[in-house]
Amino acid sequence: MREMTFKPAGESACATNSCRLLPLVGQAVSPAWLLPELLLALTAITLLSACHFGRVNSGHVVEYYPQQGLLTVVDDSNCVLHVSVPQDAAEMGPVPTPGKLLRVDTAARTLTYFDQGLKTIPIRLIGQKQARTPGGTFPRIDRTRKTVTLYSPRDRMSITLSVPAQYLNLPNDTWRFGDEIRYYYKEPGRALRLMNVSQTDLASLQ
Repeated sequence: MREMTFKPAGESACATNSCRLLPLVGQAVSPAWLLPELLLALTAITLLSACHFGRVNSGHVVEYYPQQGLLTVVDDSNCVLHVSVPQDAAEMGPVPTPGKLLRVDTAARTLTYFDQGLKTIPIRLIGQKQARTPGGTFPRIDRTRKTVTLYSPRDRMSITLSVPAQYLNLPNDTWRFGDEIRYYYKEPGRALRLMNVSQTDLASLQ
């Protein structure tokens, strides 16, 4: 198909642009001519699908402000997010329990927690014990022995760690895992549906 260049009266902007005519009925259409139009259509479909179906994210709750209905969540990519809970209480599930503890890596001898950002402290594993339920109050801080015993709901075990003395005065929620949640949203920061994974018996849902 031949391309034609023209210059409309009073519009100099088109002087350097090639303006293509639509093909006549029955005339062969070049695939190259259709490519920009197809790309535009596919982009529009993708954006509309994302807006319609929404997205799912997951992470640990490190702060919860019930009056504002606002959560601070550290997601699986270690991003700190502020998420509003669903306005419909039926879409909320059990209220999440916050905790600042995010990760205990006994191999690397580090513990990661949240305090206006992600922070890491050195640790040494003293012992660990399988426990399906906490079986008491955690954390247990022994300032004489400079140890902290915490409970991991995911691993279902209590873990005793040796930590430097200067960290023993951190708030108790530093040594407590926050509930793991999974939420559905269309607009970032606004959960339409929220599932408390830590307080849900997933086996009963199968």
